[in-house]
Amino acid sequence: MSKIVLMDFFAIWCGPCKMQDPIIEDLKKKFEDKVEFKKIDVDKDSELANRYNIRAVPTIIIEKDGIVFKRYLGVITSKELEKDLNTAIEQDKGGNLIKIVMEYDNGEKKYIEGDDVEKWQKVLNSAITLDFTHGGAAQEILKTITWKKLSE
Repeated sequence: MSKIVLMDFFAIWCGPCKMQDPIIEDLKKKFEDKVEFKKIDVDKDSELANRYNIRAVPTIIIEKDGIVFKRYLGVITSKELEKDLNTAIEQDKGGNLIKIVMEYDNGEKKYIEGDDVEKWQKVLNSAITLDFTHGGAAQEILKTITWKKLSE
């Protein structure tokens, strides 16, 4: 079974983060045996926040086997998070083909399909680690990346 991690990037001074807390606590109870939950204070662990290009809090990231499966900015409902966690868990029952969807702030979506997991992992990692602080470094800002195993 895949390793699924939900990372909650927050700050003590952040009001919306406090609204997200009870939602995450409820999900911990529902998924405690299937999902690892990590709470990361961006002021205390800036290195990890920088690695994931965290620019605002709360930011929630669901990782599956070390690859960002889903990324959220702002307060997210329990229903949406639960749906996406269940999707990540259920995909272990599929085949080896992977479909990646990259959605940009301008509304554009790019789809990639294939069975070369290492190749797509590199694509995802390069998309995640773009330096958006450098003027002109990226024409589009990546909003979300999702991936899933397709049935055989």
